[in-house]
Amino acid sequence: MTKREHGLIGLVAALLLASCALVTATSSTAGAAAVDTRPNVLNIVLDDMRDQSPAQIAAYMPKTVQWLSSGKFYSNADVSTPSCCPARAAGMTGQYDHNNLMMHQHDVANFRPADAVQHFLRQSGYQTALVGKYLHEWPLTTAPPDFDRYAMWQSSAYNDPRINVQGKVAKVVGYATTLAGNYALDYLKTMAADPQGRPWYEYVAIHAPHPEGSGALATYGAEPKYASAAVPACGLKQPGESDLSDKPPYAKWVKVTDATVQTTCQGQMRVLMSVDDQIDRLLSYLQSSGQLANTMVVFWSDNGTLWGEHNRVSKFLPYSPAINVPMWVRWDGHVTAGTSPELVSNVDIAPTIYQATGVSPGAGVVLDGRSLLPGVTRSVEFNEYWLDTANGNVPTWAQVHDAHFAYIETYSDTGALAFQEYYNLDTDPGQLTNLLKDAVTSNDPPSSLITSLHNQVTAYRTCAGATCP
Repeated sequence: MTKREHGLIGLVAALLLASCALVTATSSTAGAAAVDTRPNVLNIVLDDMRDQSPAQIAAYMPKTVQWLSSGKFYSNADVSTPSCCPARAAGMTGQYDHNNLMMHQHDVANFRPADAVQHFLRQSGYQTALVGKYLHEWPLTTAPPDFDRYAMWQSSAYNDPRINVQGKVAKVVGYATTLAGNYALDYLKTMAADPQGRPWYEYVAIHAPHPEGSGALATYGAEPKYASAAVPACGLKQPGESDLSDKPPYAKWVKVTDATVQTTCQGQMRVLMSVDDQIDRLLSYLQSSGQLANTMVVFWSDNGTLWGEHNRVSKFLPYSPAINVPMWVRWDGHVTAGTSPELVSNVDIAPTIYQATGVSPGAGVVLDGRSLLPGVTRSVEFNEYWLDTANGNVPTWAQVHDAHFAYIETYSDTGALAFQEYYNLDTDPGQLTNLLKDAVTSNDPPSSLITSLHNQVTAYRTCAGATCP
């Protein structure tokens, strides 16, 4: 073989080696680019949990508070409508209920699942899972849309609930909160093992601390180990509130005993101890599996609960204990730990998830809320409610408020303005004295202010997108 032939063979060999190296490098680069680094999202929503400070919540949910302490607690968080299904729909869509059309508990036929955050996450490649309540009136035999995996139930029973697991409905023996933890943990493990390494979204909707029954007949099925657990003392926060002359007529319909308040307050705290255990299980797993660092955890409740205020142990009302909810967001490296006084709402949850994941809703979906990640600068919060026979006879109302005042309008069956309330929350945080109806003129807010607030409420009742507060 000549030197020339040797040279040609060497050149060909060198080119082949270079080609192989290039293919290997290209494949490696392509593989690296294919890794989906978008964050996972664990969205935990409870049912009827009252808003308290982290220190107060730690008395019965110490592990949850510890886990979320590296996130941000929103001390002025509201739900747009203090009623189960409407609040959940607003959280899923980022829209006030007058836009998502879930204005009553039974409006599931009006709800548009394709406008919900899980729909767009799944379209963009996220794995999705649901555990617990989807929408209260959603048929138990019908799969919740846009969830790859689901264990769904409607009942507020604490023991042996009927559950639809991947299309099979059956009574499942066990304590409901523990069952929710079991399914949620199983789905997390299954999604973590996804061969494609796709991120996941899990919606965990535990029905605690919702009562079984209502009013004086309400009971709370605490897990046996917590049935007699020590909890902070409870009692009427406003003993009697005997002077109701400044309140709208419906506020005079119900009075509760101290015993009923005790049952509600202590019962809710005891059932939340079991929720604390299950949240600890989920977050412990995420930490031990290395997923927590790339997981955004959202924690909130669909509405609050009155513990004796205004002679009630319920929700649905325009007063602070019904609309205020505990809300945390933890996302390590992205959300600063601490307490924020920002005025935030459940309509902000979907926009926050969209920004964190880089997913955009469809072009036809207008978001009324805004992402919490850059910080929210609302001047007021807006709340609305419609007469709902599923919830009793609380009439239609709407309000605007901030941390210093609350202005509320109640409407007649024909939609006419029937009653107005204005509270100075700095001097009267319990909303005991309606300054518009207290028979004292010297403390009345200026009529121009009330006119301005009325115009605001009127506009917000039909707002959309940027026109919403």
